Amino acid sequence: MNQYKEMKKRHQKDLDNFPFFVALKKEQLKNGLKKIGLTEKDQDKLVLLKNGVCMAKENLKSWGDMLISHQQEKATLIKNDKTGTGFIYDMFFTELNNHEFGYDRDLTRVIEELGYTSQDIENSPALKNGLNLAKEKIIQLENEKEELGFEYE
Repeated sequence: MNQYKEMKKRHQKDLDNFPFFVALKKEQLKNGLKKIGLTEKDQDKLVLLKNGVCMAKENLKSWGDMLISHQQEKATLIKNDKTGTGFIYDMFFTELNNHEFGYDRDLTRVIEELGYTSQDIENSPALKNGLNLAKEKIIQLENEKEELGFEYE
């Protein structure tokens, strides 16, 4: 079981069930208002966040609380993984795969997306170990693919 993927699924379920919508065009705004039970006349009850995310003003605190809860859960899981071989490994392994590390060997995007700097990783034995183990595993898997004759397109 990949603890990181399980956490991400829980967080995605929370997001999927939250009453918000994305509106980058007038038609999307109209449909989104309807989705959350408002009309075009109720636009004063709407708040626009970045990237076109919209929701009823009354839900803004709940939204913030949910996002903080997600951050706290992740931070706790990282803190509890003292060796980097559990949640931290799963986190790096998943994100390195998602960002095609096996192909390009670029760590920059993953480290930044997870909210770290290279210095953060270097200063944390658990983060450093988890990242190194995940890198090694992905490289091993890529080498096995090559030995079996898989080709990149």
